[in-house]
Amino acid sequence: MAGAEVIWATQWRPGPGVPFPSIADSLRLVGELTLAAGALAVLRDRLPRTERSGILDALILATGFGIVSWVWFMDPLAEGAASPVELGVALAYPIIDVAILGILSRLAMAPGPRGPADRWLLLGLGAFLVADVARSGFGPHDADGPSSLVSMTFLLAWTAFAVAALHPSSRVIVVGPVQDAEGLSSRRMLVLMGATLLSPLVLLTQASLGNEIDMTLIASGTLILFSLVLARLFLAVTEPRRTLGDRQTLEAELKRQALHDPLTGLANRLLFSDRLAHALTRRREQVAVLYLDLDDFKTVNDTLGHEAGDELLTRAAARIRSGTRLHDTAARLGG
Repeated sequence: MAGAEVIWATQWRPGPGVPFPSIADSLRLVGELTLAAGALAVLRDRLPRTERSGILDALILATGFGIVSWVWFMDPLAEGAASPVELGVALAYPIIDVAILGILSRLAMAPGPRGPADRWLLLGLGAFLVADVARSGFGPHDADGPSSLVSMTFLLAWTAFAVAALHPSSRVIVVGPVQDAEGLSSRRMLVLMGATLLSPLVLLTQASLGNEIDMTLIASGTLILFSLVLARLFLAVTEPRRTLGDRQTLEAELKRQALHDPLTGLANRLLFSDRLAHALTRRREQVAVLYLDLDDFKTVNDTLGHEAGDELLTRAAARIRSGTRLHDTAARLGG
């Protein structure tokens, strides 16, 4: 990327700008693809892969921006391209920008704490995206030259990337809890609502300016966009129910563990005492308690090891449980 900027700066001339496409464009595209791949690698390290809501949010933003990018950048570039090579290079820039926006939004709306390196990375990606979109708006020839505001924004992006890479917190991977990302906060609602409105706003703007409307593209993009929004809303409704069910299952399991012996699965002393008191309180007939002891159990542990002793206890508990009725309680009282 640095080589591309140096070549571009030396080739730039007032008026014609830089020949397009040039060797600088080849190096720049390789650099942007490397940047997108690196940001994607950071995304995979920072976030859980099962967090579906964040993926949908990123797809919604990328789709909305993709519609705008096609109407205002890609389509004019495609019509003005003089050769297939120029067309491919011209379209590659906004396509990469759409991918980087998806990664940026995924990182920006991720749950959990952020370290300084993460903040610098977000700043760098945001500055790069703004500068690259602005350069695409100027066309292949940056009319303002190397000293333009666009170039200064690119410089800010490279500086932020360098600080993020060198900061000690870049070695720390912090993954936020998945459930924090499943909800639909007010900030997320506003962002997603803005992305959803991009398609009708583009259509309204084109109609008001009297431009030719690419109805097929806008209709297809709108269909995809609203499908993603509906999927996101469905997830926002169903995920709390799933989370509540998981919580109830976990509570039941914790309760079971608190009242049962972890090795044999039999009732522990606490549950045995509770069941005995309940039986004595409501008894209509005699209540029997049968106390069993494993003779010479210590010898098994001493000669064969604790694993053999645990297996003996487990099998003995299974034999005892198989000889009891449904309303009987088999418990382990000793150690």
